[in-house]
This record gives sequence, structure tokens and C-alpha cells, in this order.
Amino acid sequence: MVQGIGSLAGSGLNAAVGRPAPGFSALLDGALGKVNAAQVEASHAVQAAAVGKGSLEAAVVATEKADLELTMAVEVRNKLLTAYQSVMNMQL
Repeated sequence: MVQGIGSLAGSGLNAAVGRPAPGFSALLDGALGKVNAAQVEASHAVQAAAVGKGSLEAAVVATEKADLELTMAVEVRNKLLTAYQSVMNMQL
């Protein structure tokens, strides 16, 4: 069954457990944690491939995944800065 956006948003409470939904800073911390984890995983995969304990393909895949996640994080940062600058330049 398809639900509308309004029914998915709820009232700011996590419907499964009845506690407040995470704030923006928590979401940002989680996203940056994922980017960092991907970078660490890529580093380990490259090191394993360098000493012959891992495959080169796994190292390339992990490196590309980490690169894509970092690129996405930079683009989100750029959009947030642009939005902030637009708001700060508004005339009241």
C-alpha cells in the first residue's frame, strides 16, 4: 500500500517506539560516520590487497564506494552552504 508523505512524516515521533525522531545534528553525525567507515574500510581493503591477503577487485570497489560517499557528502555540504548564504542575504 502506498502512503502519502504526510502520513510518513508523522508528528515528529518515532512511531515504532514513541520517542522523538533524531534531530538534524544526529542525522548529520550518522551520515558522516558512514562516510568515515567507508574510508576506513577502503583503507583496510587496499592494505590487505597490498600484502596479498585481499583481492584487488575488493580494494577497487571499496575505494570507489568511499569516493562516491565522500563526493556526496561534499555536495550536500555545498548545497547547505548555498542555502545558508541565501537565507543570510535575504532582506527583512
